[in-house]
Amino acid sequence: MRLRKWLVRLSGSLLTLGVVLVLGAWLILRGSLPQLDGERPLVGLKGTVEVQRDSLGSVSLHGDSQIDLTRALGYVHAQERFFEMDLSRRRAAGELAELFGPAALDLDRRTRVHRFRARAQTALSDLPPAQRELLEAYSDGINQGVQDLSARPMAYWLVRQQPRHWQPEDSVLVGFAMYLMLQENGVLAERERAQIYAHLPPSVAAFLLRAGTPWDAPLAGGPIPPPAIPPQSDFDARKLPAEAYDELPAPAQGLGISAVDDRHDQPLVGDQHSEIGSNNFAVGGAISAHGGAILANDMHLGHGVPNIWFRLCLHDRSSEIERVCGVSLPGLPGVVSGSNGHVAWGYTNSYGDWFDWVELAIDPDDPDRYLSAEGPQSFVSHEETIRVAGAEEETLTVRETVWGPVFEGDQQPPMALRWVAHLPGAMNLGVAQLAEALNVEQALTAARQTGMPAQNLLVVDRGGRLAWTVIGPIPQRSFEQEPDRPLSGAVPAQIWAGWLPPELRPQIIDPDSSRLWTANNRTMGGEAGRILGDGGYDLGARAGQIRDRLAVGQNFSEADLRAIQLDDQALFLEPWWHLLNQTLQTLPDRDRAAAIDAVASRWNREAAADSAAYRLVRAFRLQTHEFVLAPFAAAIGTEVEDFQWPRLPQSEGVVWQILNERPAHLLGSPWPNYDALLASALETAVAELSAEGELAEQTWGKRNTTAIRHPLSRALPALGWLLNMPAQELPGDSNMPRVQAPAFGASERLVVAPGHEESGLFHMPGGQSGHPLSPFYGSGHDDWAEGRATPFLPGPTVYQLTLVTELGDVGRGAAASSD
Repeated sequence: MRLRKWLVRLSGSLLTLGVVLVLGAWLILRGSLPQLDGERPLVGLKGTVEVQRDSLGSVSLHGDSQIDLTRALGYVHAQERFFEMDLSRRRAAGELAELFGPAALDLDRRTRVHRFRARAQTALSDLPPAQRELLEAYSDGINQGVQDLSARPMAYWLVRQQPRHWQPEDSVLVGFAMYLMLQENGVLAERERAQIYAHLPPSVAAFLLRAGTPWDAPLAGGPIPPPAIPPQSDFDARKLPAEAYDELPAPAQGLGISAVDDRHDQPLVGDQHSEIGSNNFAVGGAISAHGGAILANDMHLGHGVPNIWFRLCLHDRSSEIERVCGVSLPGLPGVVSGSNGHVAWGYTNSYGDWFDWVELAIDPDDPDRYLSAEGPQSFVSHEETIRVAGAEEETLTVRETVWGPVFEGDQQPPMALRWVAHLPGAMNLGVAQLAEALNVEQALTAARQTGMPAQNLLVVDRGGRLAWTVIGPIPQRSFEQEPDRPLSGAVPAQIWAGWLPPELRPQIIDPDSSRLWTANNRTMGGEAGRILGDGGYDLGARAGQIRDRLAVGQNFSEADLRAIQLDDQALFLEPWWHLLNQTLQTLPDRDRAAAIDAVASRWNREAAADSAAYRLVRAFRLQTHEFVLAPFAAAIGTEVEDFQWPRLPQSEGVVWQILNERPAHLLGSPWPNYDALLASALETAVAELSAEGELAEQTWGKRNTTAIRHPLSRALPALGWLLNMPAQELPGDSNMPRVQAPAFGASERLVVAPGHEESGLFHMPGGQSGHPLSPFYGSGHDDWAEGRATPFLPGPTVYQLTLVTELGDVGRGAAASSD
C-alpha cells in the first residue's frame, strides 16, 4: 500500500511538474510576442508614429518624417523578426557557430574568408551622413524593440543565448548576406568549371559551356549560335575504358539534379539554395486596360517560416509621396520592392559576371609571395577569431592578394577571388531612393547610385512608361580575358578598372512593343551582353514563355499578368514527350511499352500536381541528360577523383544537339547506338519511379510537396507540426513561369500599376510573423499556395500601436517642459 501511495504521489508530482513546465514555456512564448496595440514610448522619436496592422499582419507606419519612420520600422522588425535578422547578419559575418556551436563551424570557416564584418565597417564609414543617420536610427529602434519584449525570443532560450546588440554595420551585413544568397553559387560554379577547362580539350569545353541556346529570349539581340560538335580528333568517347562509367555524377541543373528526386532538406543555418526561378515583366500604358503601366514581380528564393520579406506601407506626412507599399527586408530599412504611387519596381537576379578567379603563381624563392604582371607581391594576412558555443574559439588565417582573398584548399594552384561584393561601393542604401522616384528617369538615376547585388530592375511609372536596367555595381574589366574561366599567367594587379561609368550601363526605356521581361536569362546581346558577361544565366525557356504570353495579349489587366505568373504549362517538355513516344516504339517488350504508354498518353502539357505523365517525361529528360553527358564526366573522372558537375544551365542545347546529330564518337560505350541510350534512359527512369509504387500513381505532386519549415523545426522535430507550414502538393516546376520546388519558389507575387494600387495583387508564403503564437503566423500562406488573388494594399486596421516620444505623446512632453 505504501508503495502504491508513493507511486501515486510521484505521478502527481511529475504531472504537476509537467504542467508547470508547459505553463512556463507558454508564458515565455507569450512574453516574446510583439506588442500590437496600446501606446509605447520610443526613445529618439520626434513625433508620433502609428503602427497599424491588418488581418494578415501587413504593417502600415504613419509618421512625420523619414527618420521617425525608420526608427519605428527598426522597432517593428525587431519585435517580429529579430532572430531571423540575427541569422542573416551572422551568416554574412561567419558568426553562426557562436549561436549553434561546432555544427556551424564549417560554414563559418568558408564565410570568414570574405571578411564581411570588416568590409561592413568600412562600407558604413563610406556612407553619406544621411544614410548613416538612417542606419543609426534603425538600429536604435531594433535594440529598443528587443528590449521591450517581456521575454527574449524563443530561439534564444533553446540555444541558451541572449540576443546580441544590433549595430549599424549589422544592417550592411544583411546586405552582404544577400550577396551570398544571390551570387555565391555562381562564384563557386565558375571555380568548379575550371576542371572542365583543365581536363577537356578547348573545343569540348566550349561545346559544354556554351553561352546560349535556341531557347534564348533576350530583350535585345537574338539567340547565340551553337558551337560545333567537337571533332573526333579532340574527343572520342569510344576510347574510354568501360570502368570509367562507374558511379558517374548526374549533371546539376538547378531544380533537376537527378532523374527522379531532388534534395530539399533545409538545414538549420545552412548553405544557399541552388535553384533559379525569379520573373519580372511589365506592360506599358499603351496596351493596358486602364492606361497605366503594370509591373509583375515574383522573386524566387528558398522558402522558410517566416517569409524572408515583410509586408509594409510607409506613410510620411512630410513627403510629397504619401505612401510607399511593398515588401521590406528585416535588417534593412525601407521598402525593397513595391510602388509609391508614381513608380513601381521589382527585380530578378541578373546572373551577370560579377567575379573572376585568379590562379596564383607562388614565388619560387619565397612562399609568402605570389607573382603578378607587376612583379612579386606579398600576401597580407588577417587573423579571424571564430567563437564557438560550447567549445574553444578558433583562429583562422585569411590571406589576401591584390585581387582578393585566397581560397585555401585541395585545388592546385591556389586561387584568389575578385568579387564585386568585396569592393568599396558594393553596399549602400541607394535602393531607398527608388521609393522617392517620381518617374522612370529618376528611378534609373537611383539605380546607377545603388550598391547591392546586381539585379534586373524593371520600373514602370504613373505615366504609362516602363524601363529595364541592371541595378547594382558593374565591374569595368580593364583587359581582354576569356569569360567563365580562371585567369592565369602574368595577371595585372588591376584586372578591373573600377565600376562601369553610368553612361555605359545598359538600359531600355519605352520599347516599341510596350513589353519587357526578365527571368534570370541573358537579357542583352552584342556589346551590352559583353559588358554584363555570363555568371550562369538560366536557360531562356522560362523567359521565352513569358515573352510569348505577353506578345499575344492586349488590354492587359493585373489579373492577366498574375495568370502569367501562375502559368505551369510544360511547353519546354513537349519535345521530350514526343521523344519519349518515339523511344517507346523501340522497346522490345511491347507489354511493358504499353504500360508506360498508358501513363505517358495522359500528357496534358502541364506540371499539374495530379499528373503522373509530367513526372515521367521529366524523369526521362533528366536521365537522358545524365547518359548523354556521361562520356565527358567519365573523361574528367579518370583524372579528378570524386568529380561533380558544376551547374550547366545551357546543357539543354548540348543534349539536343547531340541527339539531333548523333555523332558516334560522343556516344558512351555502355550503349551501341543512340536509340539504345534513349531506351536505357527511359527504362531507368521508369524503374526508379516504379520503385516507389505503381507508375500511374507517381504523380508530380507526390514529388513536388512543399517542405516549408521554421529554422528551428529540425532541432525540435516533435514541434514540426506547430512550426512548419503544412505539406501541400503544388503544380509548377523549372523552365516555366510558375517555378516551384518543395523548399523553393515564389517568395512573393506582386502585380501593381502606380496610381492604381487599389487594383494591385499580392501574396507570399510562410506568413508575416516568425512567432508561432502570433495571429499572423502563416498568414496568407494558403492564398499563395492556391494562387488566390489578394489585394496589394493592406486591409482595414485590426490592431494599432502608437509609438510616442520618450516622455509620452507630444502633449505630455509639452506639459512636462512647462512645469
